[in-house]
Amino acid sequence: MADNVTYEGKTYKLRAGAPMSKGKQGAGDFFVHTFMAEENEFTIYAYTEDLPFSSDFRGQAGDLISGNFTRLANVGGNSFSGKTVNSPIYIEEIDIP
Repeated sequence: MADNVTYEGKTYKLRAGAPMSKGKQGAGDFFVHTFMAEENEFTIYAYTEDLPFSSDFRGQAGDLISGNFTRLANVGGNSFSGKTVNSPIYIEEIDIP
């Protein structure tokens, strides 16, 4: 069994309300109220032989919100590449790097 080859990172998404008009109707000027941000940690698997269990996902008391894997046909056996995404945490906008 080979070692997993993984890369880890984070994504950020601003949370915002609906756009509000700044002036006269039809002028096309809007502003958006933002409030906090979502920080998601993800793991990219360039190679793994281990897939996550159902219990690793949020609906089953785990911390993952998604996971997508593809079998590596040219490697053979139970070899996969893919990505998992953890549940977001909420941070202040100023804390986004």
